[in-house]
Amino acid sequence: ENEKIIRLTKVVQYPMNAYDFVAFDLKNECLILGADLTSVFPKSETEKSIGNVLTNLRKLSRSVEIPSKSKDLRNCVENFEKEEIGDVLDHAFVTADGGYNHAGKSLTKGQDVRKDGFHKDGIEGKEADYYGVVKAYTPSNGEKDEKVIISIRLTYKEFKDKSSLPIRYAIFNGVRTLNGLTYSIRKVLEHNHN
Repeated sequence: ENEKIIRLTKVVQYPMNAYDFVAFDLKNECLILGADLTSVFPKSETEKSIGNVLTNLRKLSRSVEIPSKSKDLRNCVENFEKEEIGDVLDHAFVTADGGYNHAGKSLTKGQDVRKDGFHKDGIEGKEADYYGVVKAYTPSNGEKDEKVIISIRLTYKEFKDKSSLPIRYAIFNGVRTLNGLTYSIRKVLEHNHN
């Protein structure tokens, strides 16, 4: 009777589908961990769950360490940018002299931002250090209207604070088929070179 409520906490549970997967690319000797919703939850949470998956894989394979050829996907950003096929919907870069920082977006219109006059004027005759790209593709042999969007990027703050900070994740959106997923994974592996 004499007690007062000073705080009330309500816990709500929402059911949602998460499509985590493990893929083995034997040709490129790669192990791909698919962690859905990594852009939704804090990095510390996703790092912890991916760490648990790796621990379990080490136990299953009786391996002390699972080698990683491509912990850093930074090479992909510029390679995606330079590739002519596909549409760059969003990108971010700084010119080498630091005089021009550009973040172009066309996510709603779906147009290639590389064709924008503002971008062309700003980059003409300059070296650029790309730190983010979002690119759309239409996979062959996929669903008729399937358009996969691959995002690989740092925020400007992350890029500015630590220029050597690795990009650990590629995020795939719009994937509807196994062919679309395979296509997206292959695109990342294909572009992850110097």
